[in-house]
Amino acid sequence: MDVNTEHPDVISQLQTWIPEYVKEFGIDGIRIDAAKHVRGDFWPGFCGASGVFCIGEVYTDDMNFAADWQKEGWMDSILGFPLYYSITAAFGTPMGNMSHFIDISGQVLQNFPVSSAIGCRDLTDNQHPEYIGNFIENHDLPRFRNATVDPQLAYNAMIVQFVFEGIPVVYYGQEQDTSFGASDPYNRNALWQSNYTNTTTYQRMATMNEVRSSIIANNTEFNGETFMSARSKVIASSQYDVAIRKGPVLAVLTNRGSPVMNATFGVTDSGWPSASVVVDVLSCRQMPVGSDDTITISYAQPGYGGMPYVFLSLADAQSIGICGLSKGVKAEVNPTATRNTDSKDKKNSATSLTSPLCSVAALICTVALALSVLT
Repeated sequence: MDVNTEHPDVISQLQTWIPEYVKEFGIDGIRIDAAKHVRGDFWPGFCGASGVFCIGEVYTDDMNFAADWQKEGWMDSILGFPLYYSITAAFGTPMGNMSHFIDISGQVLQNFPVSSAIGCRDLTDNQHPEYIGNFIENHDLPRFRNATVDPQLAYNAMIVQFVFEGIPVVYYGQEQDTSFGASDPYNRNALWQSNYTNTTTYQRMATMNEVRSSIIANNTEFNGETFMSARSKVIASSQYDVAIRKGPVLAVLTNRGSPVMNATFGVTDSGWPSASVVVDVLSCRQMPVGSDDTITISYAQPGYGGMPYVFLSLADAQSIGICGLSKGVKAEVNPTATRNTDSKDKKNSATSLTSPLCSVAALICTVALALSVLT
């Protein structure tokens, strides 16, 4: 059914209904489907009446058009389709177009402010690209593991969701490595068919959520900036590799794929001093920082081809208790160490796979609201 969202009676009715709906069901945020098909200036009144955070689907790779939805104050946030297309270009195939991802990620930081004061916090400083929804799957697009069978490419793409500026948006089944479903309706299969397997992807999502939540709660700093206040920055790159620094976190990603190859990637000026120790929170390997503050990644060691890395300093890893570390634990560089998390910890850290927004416990409770202008 189409409704005329320019008619004052329709506007009034919807603005009366939405706060009641939010209150009745305890909704923390609203995901608005097909938002671009309703005139933009309708949404501030609707979202303002809801009293909660609004994220809209603006299905386009047009950076300027997408950015207008925040520049004009129409939405608190939108789903990051421009970044999505660059992620698939870079990580969808072995040795994909990494330069395109680097270029688009830079454009995102330049073009996506938040200029409204809708929702749960005052956003008047106009510099909050971190509220864009980062995703690699949704109900309209192919499953990522349908596009590539290489698990390491999928792991690298997933880390972008959690480390780059934005809110991680996980489509159900991604954590189960669901691979069938190149398009609607096959990408909307029932989740129970997966048997709710405790996959590596599931565990890594839980780890990344734990790390994000902990360093945000602890106000962990790097050079005076926290994870929330720092802007994502590409600090090193090659044709197939990229290093992204966001506050205390450094992600080193590659699209080389799983096969072992005689190649290395050096991240010079990592920000950590030579001879200090960093921890990869995904594998719990402790690695030394070399001369010129360099972290060197090798893809030649069996079992380590194409892996993503997410580094914290040893002190920061100890402060949040990741990888079984705690304050006062002696640093011991062990390149073969693996993550040791008991099942209870996995369950607790996986129950909330999305980061809190404005100290609200949940990310987005979806309201499938698709309105079209009556023509």
